[in-house]
Amino acid sequence: MKKVLIGIVVLVLVFVIGCWILLSVRESQSQKALVHSQTAILIDVSIDDILTDIAFNSLANPGYYLKDSTKVSDGEKKIRPWNMGWKLPAHFYFFSLPNDSTALYSVQEITSIDEFKVFVQQKLKLSIDSLFDQQSYTFYSSEDKRVSLLLNDKQFAIAISQNQNDKSGNLLGLLTNQSLLISVKDIEITNKNNSDIAYYDLKNQNSYGANFKKGKVILDGQFTTALWQAPKVESSVRELPLSNPLNLYLNADIRPLLRKHQETLANYGIPVDTLVAYYGGYVDVQLREGSVKQTDTIVTYDLDDNFEMTAKEEVQETEVPNIELGFKASTHLKNYLPEKMFYKFNKQQIGEYLLLGTDQANNPKIATHNTPYYFSLSVLPQKVKLPFLSSLSDFLNKFEKIDVQVKNTQENKSELSGEFLLKKKSIHALYQLL
Repeated sequence: MKKVLIGIVVLVLVFVIGCWILLSVRESQSQKALVHSQTAILIDVSIDDILTDIAFNSLANPGYYLKDSTKVSDGEKKIRPWNMGWKLPAHFYFFSLPNDSTALYSVQEITSIDEFKVFVQQKLKLSIDSLFDQQSYTFYSSEDKRVSLLLNDKQFAIAISQNQNDKSGNLLGLLTNQSLLISVKDIEITNKNNSDIAYYDLKNQNSYGANFKKGKVILDGQFTTALWQAPKVESSVRELPLSNPLNLYLNADIRPLLRKHQETLANYGIPVDTLVAYYGGYVDVQLREGSVKQTDTIVTYDLDDNFEMTAKEEVQETEVPNIELGFKASTHLKNYLPEKMFYKFNKQQIGEYLLLGTDQANNPKIATHNTPYYFSLSVLPQKVKLPFLSSLSDFLNKFEKIDVQVKNTQENKSELSGEFLLKKKSIHALYQLL
């Protein structure tokens, strides 16, 4: 019995050491990945760390993973990491191009072109673009043209874009002229982030990270910005009810941000010039439970029996979200804001605070507290009922609570932290979200 136990221990140790050596080799090889030498944005997806965490989590929750295993449709091939046809790296890197800031690119190695073509069409849901005419290359794109992929028999290049512009030229350049590509290890990165997914703004030396844990996603980041000026010490903010579906506050001078988006805000009837003149450096938003009823008078014109134009008034009642906006602002601002922006807002001034609410004014008490965070967002997703978020309801319902905070660490340098709690506490977060 003793020999059996010793044998089991030895086998376990050999397995662990073997896995450690394999992961170490893959980690070293992944640093040879090619990225553009002048990239401004770099995203590092730690494939091995994510898959290892999911594997251990599946051992603790076998019933969930077996029940939720992917079903293969008739005629489809069951695809696994070892038969995808491409060399799955320990780290998958995306990068931007100097001539295209609207897309992220990546260059990867192919091990079997036939298997990879099956993977592209079956899992990535990309279709061959028959209009692309370049010998030895095959071009694929998504239905909305925002994802495109070009391959030859050794490599593929992929682009994920904000727009629907043709990326085939850039992709072809990445595969045919690699003189401007360098190993990712040669990219100088400050504020190194060891998260499962790390985002680097190399130009401004900003970095953000997301770690996927059991039942939650942890965010962190460091960034600089000139779009607002935040307090360097603890400052006073309004107490917002914890029961609200959504609370947000920003305790900073955001006049540069308002000016940058002046045209967009003007489309919603927001007078930016006036707001900039009287804004006091603080704003908060509350979304309360339930909705409120508002009435609008619609005036239409019609011909009467004498063929003269007559006006007809019709009162329409609509339900709108129960929203309150709070500003630190001069008393003059109240007189300049229009009654209706995207909704009709009732206005009231209480001390240094100007309150705008879709509900009737109720003279609330103003309570404050000190905090090191100049920005805070707290959301109870399952309680949020906003029309423009209806398409995201299935995704948001996976979360129980979302909290994000930002504090100032030095002049124009900010530190972000956040936690996204999911309803299923014991299951790996990324597996739940995919």
